[in-house]
Amino acid sequence: GGGDGGGDEAPSSSRPTALADAGAALGGVVFRAGNYLEEYFPPHSVDAVLCLSVTKWVQLNWGDEGLKKMFKTVYDSLSPGGVFLVEPQPWKSYRQAFRKQKMPEETRTHFRAIALKPQLYAEFLRTEVGFASVETLRSADMHSADEFDRTVLLCTKSGE
Repeated sequence: GGGDGGGDEAPSSSRPTALADAGAALGGVVFRAGNYLEEYFPPHSVDAVLCLSVTKWVQLNWGDEGLKKMFKTVYDSLSPGGVFLVEPQPWKSYRQAFRKQKMPEETRTHFRAIALKPQLYAEFLRTEVGFASVETLRSADMHSADEFDRTVLLCTKSGE
């Protein structure tokens, strides 16, 4: 027992905390949904950015330049040691997007001009954007993966 003769209950410090009870521990956490291409995020203002099922739509709507701008703006907004979790969508899903809905001609123009394909993101994020490390947390075939069989990249900004 806990030394008080009261049975085998674990001391309160080792009991799991229910999520509802974790509010005080998360007191400084703020969750924000936003568009890095249309909103201002001050430099070093966030510790983590989660980007899921977005990269394809950024490229189709803003082209490679929009995606590069988003990556750089995310990097600049991260505090030292901050992390960027990004899920590149497989290349075949880009073509499928045109079958699922009518797209404006500008979107088709962006699609035809894409040079920064999903399988190139990790190297681009490391060498051009400046992340200290880019790790693959989950790997999928970036050319032919099923729609939700996706790679997830963990990009970490230097702690300096």
